[in-house]
Amino acid sequence: MNILYVEDNMANIAFVERVASMGMHQVEHLGSAEEAIQYIMQFDVDILLLDIQLSGELDGVDFIEVVRGKGYSRPIIVITAYDTPMLKERCYAAGCDEYYSKPIPVTQLQQIFKRYEVQ
Repeated sequence: MNILYVEDNMANIAFVERVASMGMHQVEHLGSAEEAIQYIMQFDVDILLLDIQLSGELDGVDFIEVVRGKGYSRPIIVITAYDTPMLKERCYAAGCDEYYSKPIPVTQLQQIFKRYEVQ
């Protein structure tokens, strides 16, 4: 499975890459929403993992709104340290499919990957 992780924290990226490798999944990571918008319009991504606080002009919620507005229909999974009911509501309203707070347990991340594995 091809996973895009939009995150600018190297420790979080390394964690997701380790868990993804357990299931033989490939992870591409980008640090900004602007880079990720260009990437997903050019390359096939099975699921997109997204942090909310990103480097660049757009945050994660803005990113979701932009890509959904462009017709992007693949799953968007938010994984954020900034977990509030209002943020969660904004993410779902923007079009995310799932929302989790950091730190996310290994088993939970593995379950997410399993749920979206390409058959």
